[in-house]
Amino acid sequence: MKKTNSLISIVIPCYKSEEYIERCLNSLLEQDYNNIEIVVVNDGSPDDSLKKVKSFKDSRIVIIDKKNEGAWKARLDGIKKAKGEYITFVDSDDYVTKDFVSKLYNSIIENNSDISVCGFDRISSHTNKVLCNEMIAFDDTIDIYKNIDRVPLINTSNWNKLFKKELFKDVLDYKVNSRLCEDLVLNMFAYFNAKTISFIPEVLYHYYVNDNSVVNTLNANDIESIEETFINLRKSSPEGLLPCIDFMAIIHLGFSLTSRIYQSKDKNRRKLIKGIVNNIRANYPLYNKFKANGFKLKIIKLVFKLHLVYAFVAFYSFVISTLKIDIKW
Repeated sequence: MKKTNSLISIVIPCYKSEEYIERCLNSLLEQDYNNIEIVVVNDGSPDDSLKKVKSFKDSRIVIIDKKNEGAWKARLDGIKKAKGEYITFVDSDDYVTKDFVSKLYNSIIENNSDISVCGFDRISSHTNKVLCNEMIAFDDTIDIYKNIDRVPLINTSNWNKLFKKELFKDVLDYKVNSRLCEDLVLNMFAYFNAKTISFIPEVLYHYYVNDNSVVNTLNANDIESIEETFINLRKSSPEGLLPCIDFMAIIHLGFSLTSRIYQSKDKNRRKLIKGIVNNIRANYPLYNKFKANGFKLKIIKLVFKLHLVYAFVAFYSFVISTLKIDIKW
């Protein structure tokens, strides 16, 4: 019989979080699953984040105080320090429901899965209003290789998931060249070593978004680092997942990245977008063998195949700026 009281590690990268970290920690300390450790990685935060963490007198909180090296390195340091058989991640400005840990863990135990995923909502940090609910349509367990067409439909964030810690054995010395791909890369390394993923169609995680953020201009070096990160991810991928990796390159490089560039109003945006699309066609040849699941992904595949990426991101940017909505791809 499987253990039903495994130690679960919760890793929290912490940087400039003095305003939110107490809310985050309180939600974790109030979990109805008690066998947890909370690994807070203070990533050289210049404010009073560390002071506020230290004010909690609870033996379940473990603190790593280090120089600033970014969220990727903070997560890896947290993984290395974690003693749990399972591991999850929480952003320091978010909070979770009281049964966040227990439901994710029970899903793994009951479904004999390697990873469990829950629903979440996006909340405006400005108005505190719920903008949308996501990841609540999945209600079964999938085999990563047999149901590979569903993998791109899973959100790329680390924080609404519970993983067997052993899944990260190959990522501890891996370097990511771009912060825009960090969550995706960490998830994919877990998928490389996993077999099944189970889902909980309930909102258990509350994710705060800065809806006043401004899209920054990306220069050629930024784009090159993102492309290099994807190339290295492809080199690490098992052969059976290569068509999926190639299709995800279209989603995240061919659409998400190009949309960001277009909205930045960069004077060279047409040239930059063309270069990204050409890079995808040259380096991700198996994308066309991937069977897209769902209307949105089929649209993405068709647009890319018909060489209409620039026109599509222009139209997409016009729609979201005019109607003040964000369409998730």
